[in-house]
Amino acid sequence: MPKAHNLCRGYQRLRPLIELALREGWNVSRTEGGYLMLIKADWPPIFTGSALAQLHRIGTPGDRNG
Repeated sequence: MPKAHNLCRGYQRLRPLIELALREGWNVSRTEGGYLMLIKADWPPIFTGSALAQLHRIGTPGDRNG
């Protein structure tokens, strides 16, 4: 079973979510894109957003998209 410390990769805010999911029987892993993937039988998979994707959405100051 993966350890919560290894899965959060420096994003300590995710650690409580990862620990809860593991306690509740979810399979937690990281995708190549840096997303967390939570899988449990009879439930649809859950994906978190990666920090990099969030930074791209925020944009830079003065950016019309951000």
